[in-house]
Amino acid sequence: MKNLILTISILTTSFGLSAQTVVPENNFLDSFLRTSSNYPWDTPDFDEVCQQEFGNDFLIADWNNVVAFVDENGFEEFFNQTGMTYYQSNGWVTRDGQHLYSSNRHYFIERHDGNVPGGWLVHASIGSNTIDLGSWHNSRPILCYNSNTTDITEIASQNLLTIGPNPFSNKTTIEFPNPNHSNYKLSVFSISGNKVFEMDNIKSDKIEFERGNLPEGIYLIELKGEKVFRGKMVVK
Repeated sequence: MKNLILTISILTTSFGLSAQTVVPENNFLDSFLRTSSNYPWDTPDFDEVCQQEFGNDFLIADWNNVVAFVDENGFEEFFNQTGMTYYQSNGWVTRDGQHLYSSNRHYFIERHDGNVPGGWLVHASIGSNTIDLGSWHNSRPILCYNSNTTDITEIASQNLLTIGPNPFSNKTTIEFPNPNHSNYKLSVFSISGNKVFEMDNIKSDKIEFERGNLPEGIYLIELKGEKVFRGKMVVK
């Protein structure tokens, strides 16, 4: 039997669906996200800031979370998720659950790519100073960690979902294993966690995804059914 190809469009009138503008209970797709604004070192509740921006499952990341994730998934995936795509990009973290190195020095991580700035106090490092753990008392983004990511790295490492072309302008094709034609639901989130599209009763293993009126940007997708598949797509 030939695979059914399902064409969908991001239009509020399509299938009677509408975009939602509330942050979901959790952002299913990323282990790490950085806040869009800078926060001072003595912010009263870092976890609350993460939850307000990304959902209830997000807390300030710990250095140990970063080390474990990079070891499992590599630097490229970590930088893509966190937006730490350039030299000296950074974010507040904890170390073994502790916020402060001293009375006014809060832990943070910074990307150095092996080139540590002069006078920089390195508490710990990953990959010959690719990422360093430091401490200071200024303002910067908070690195937030999704505490509900038990299976995310496992799914990501299997690389079973493909999206192409990606980036795309008009439409792209999403493919995933579905040999039994099981029922799946597709959810699409903006990078800030807002759900912009949802569709269920998908029984194909291939979806021709039309952009419709979706603005340019990065979007996070989840296909949930017999298994769970997650990925990113870029509209240009």
